[in-house]
Amino acid sequence: MAQLGTPRGKRVLDYAALARQTPLDHARGLEVAKPVGELGLDGVTLVGQDWGGMIGLAAVQRRPDLFDRLVLANTWAWPVNGILHFEAFGRIVGGLPIRFLVRRLNLLVNAFIPTGHRRRKPTVAEMTHYSQALNTPERRQASAVLPGRVLASRDFFAEVEAGLAGIAHLPTLIVWGDADIAFRRHERERLEATFTNHKTVIVEGAGTYVESDAPEEFVAAIRDWAATQRGDASRASGPSL
Repeated sequence: MAQLGTPRGKRVLDYAALARQTPLDHARGLEVAKPVGELGLDGVTLVGQDWGGMIGLAAVQRRPDLFDRLVLANTWAWPVNGILHFEAFGRIVGGLPIRFLVRRLNLLVNAFIPTGHRRRKPTVAEMTHYSQALNTPERRQASAVLPGRVLASRDFFAEVEAGLAGIAHLPTLIVWGDADIAFRRHERERLEATFTNHKTVIVEGAGTYVESDAPEEFVAAIRDWAATQRGDASRASGPSL
């Protein structure tokens, strides 16, 4: 974040804490949009990856007056029920045995974080950071049920999908790790078809967590794209002949 500007200009929401406070089906766009509005921000660029993309887009739909641009990374924005790829994940990883292992052994951190990095291995310090954030079974409850919500939150996903037309005009940067085993080319192409005013940057060999798997390229993609957006805005506000 420091590479993208002054720290006070960036805000990161604690989705896990939010989910612990409210039922998962309600820890979504309205609850995310509220603190953004309370901070008195406008002209916000949403950066959303994985579930952060889905929940973030819901927030944009609820408070479109606050958001000017989108950065989406390895995410989706529609129901995935009936798609074998996601059905298997939701039913197997979202099943009772895996949920037990997540709560007792922090399986999502110990397995998913390394698997989501394909270009580099997370450091001991990074893994400690993730582990300490979910250091009790109670704190791991949200991550235990999250995989099952891929299928169970169909109504919420359908709401987000229905609202895409209202925000599809926003300038959008799609940064995509192409070695992701969760979100594939199909999901990227559907986002590209939805957000017509987009630029796509493919990060070759990067996994699900492209922002930490290839941080230099991720930051460079946002910085370069933001510079072109500022240039477009300057030309648009310049004198006309």
